[in-house]
Amino acid sequence: KEADNMEEFARCNSDVAFVGVPTLYRRYTTSQVLVMEYIDGFSITDTEALQKNGYDLHEIGAKLVDNYIKQVINDGFFHADPHPGNLRIRDGKIIWIDMGMMGRLNERERGLLTEAVKGIANHDVSRVENAVLSLADFRKGKPDREQLYQDLRDILQRYGDTDIAGIDIADFFMDVMDAMKKNRITMPHGLTMLARGLTHMEGDLAE
Repeated sequence: KEADNMEEFARCNSDVAFVGVPTLYRRYTTSQVLVMEYIDGFSITDTEALQKNGYDLHEIGAKLVDNYIKQVINDGFFHADPHPGNLRIRDGKIIWIDMGMMGRLNERERGLLTEAVKGIANHDVSRVENAVLSLADFRKGKPDREQLYQDLRDILQRYGDTDIAGIDIADFFMDVMDAMKKNRITMPHGLTMLARGLTHMEGDLAE
């Protein structure tokens, strides 16, 4: 399965000049052993080595964000464990490794996620609420709409009039997930994986 993930991820990003994936050696790969190209280069958080070798940290950060948004919104197939050990810089490329933990969002989920982000950007509680309810799995029972609306409004007010560029998206996402849990709303597995991925991405970018 991980080998399949590597091949799918490589196909999705084949036209991105600054992204690389280790070469997979299928002929030597079994259900117990995954054989791939060794990746040297630099850890994405080894800022001193990167700068000594002429890399621009802001450029790396911008390209990392750009590619991650593409993975989530365009491809619906994204790396759910992007900690520093799984991201290396080699020959001017961001190399993604370890495809054992990947997330998926279908087209409908991606559209609703986009709606939620627009609602966040505009501090529009109703828009966020409608997106959340459309994404929800109600097998545990329907939530109290009034309570959910109040919880989401409290979250948006907590961030005040902060421009979306200044919002800590990972923290915001976790706050919304907590509100969903409180209101007995189960979210698609892909969104849970995205919450995990965003937390790691924020750490990488802060570094």
